[in-house]
Amino acid sequence: MNNRLWTALVAGAAIAAGAFTWASAQQPPAPAPSGPMAFPTCIVKVATDCKLADGKPDLSGLWAAGNPGFGGGGGNLASGATSQNFGGRGGDFIGFEPDGGLNRLTGDYFGPNAPQYRPDKWEAVLQADYDGNFDDPAQRCFPNGVPRNGAPAAIMAAKDNQPFVVLIYSLREMRMVPTDGRPHNITNVAYETWNGDSVGHWEGNTLVIETIGMTDASWLTKSGMLHGFNTKVTERLTRDGNMLRWEASVEDPDWLVQPWKPAPVTRTLSTDPNATLYEPLPCDDIDRLHTTSRVR
Repeated sequence: MNNRLWTALVAGAAIAAGAFTWASAQQPPAPAPSGPMAFPTCIVKVATDCKLADGKPDLSGLWAAGNPGFGGGGGNLASGATSQNFGGRGGDFIGFEPDGGLNRLTGDYFGPNAPQYRPDKWEAVLQADYDGNFDDPAQRCFPNGVPRNGAPAAIMAAKDNQPFVVLIYSLREMRMVPTDGRPHNITNVAYETWNGDSVGHWEGNTLVIETIGMTDASWLTKSGMLHGFNTKVTERLTRDGNMLRWEASVEDPDWLVQPWKPAPVTRTLSTDPNATLYEPLPCDDIDRLHTTSRVR
């Protein structure tokens, strides 16, 4: 082998070794994905599995998310599935859309776990709930925001000490969160966006994410659960084997009497190489469905 060719091979190997990748530094080999998205998967076999180069837990993977949320939603579609069950009458989208608001009858919204609002805010909340089928931002294709997005459907964690993770909720919504404990970016906070400014740090094996600077146009959840500009959301992501637990707490001194904690969510790592995320409906289709189903 001549010197020129040897030099080229060594240079090429060095570039490949230093390239940025989305995988666990010590994960065992996973089956080669054959589906449309190759999410990294670290399957727990021993206690030392699923660690990044810096020793922190690797949260990467496609996490089973069940049915998609309306207007965006997460979810994975198991390989071999021929249809999506939307959980409404008939099991299709037409039945799901008008039944979406009925979930609050189970206690998820105006039940024991509902946000407790200040007395001067209840009129606005009740009005938003009454007009929920018309005014819900998610039904007009706006982002769900934090914490309404809930637990991520997929996570991509950078290796080689790159200090961030990407939380994916659907093929339309995702967040990039630094994990090195840096302070909030005051410029991003001032923008008051749908997902706000998120920063993370590790507490043991739990990634703690604090988000502020969110627009008050978003809702905490359906239906009519409003909030103000001074809202702070703290999320906790903990991997336990092949399970991921998501917890959140919402503080809003202008609107809430006390912090509100949505129901925690535990999801299972998907090991199906053909699993994928749902593609949300186009905005035109969503608008058309709501136009034809607006009945008071």
